[in-house]
Amino acid sequence: MSIRNWVVTVCGFALASSVVVAVAQDAKPDADTPVPAVRTRLPRDYAQLPDLSDDQKTKLLSIREDADKQIREIEAKESDDMKAVLSDDQKKELDAIDTKMKESMRAAREKARLQEQMQRDSEKLNQDGTTPTTAPTN
Repeated sequence: MSIRNWVVTVCGFALASSVVVAVAQDAKPDADTPVPAVRTRLPRDYAQLPDLSDDQKTKLLSIREDADKQIREIEAKESDDMKAVLSDDQKKELDAIDTKMKESMRAAREKARLQEQMQRDSEKLNQDGTTPTTAPTN
């Protein structure tokens, strides 16, 4: 397989993967589907303390979860209050802007993920000298 064919294959795979991801992310969950819980983590500085007991970790995580919940509630109220100032046309325009921004961010994350994967694959090739099954052969 020539290098050109290999590049076309990899690009085709990347394009197909991004389409599958985009379709999957656009699918709306059922109203009965529970929203997955966000995994709460300790702040980095606390996580680096070597002598935290399990009880301390549990209490710290509980404090963090409560704070995160309050922050989400405040942000939701802020958003509702701000939208209340807008006209219906402005609300529609804002929704379109938000949708476009989310799509751009999603595409950027997917692009970065694919670039990282290609970098890891390239590094593996350079380290091992192995040839992946999709690599060009002359």
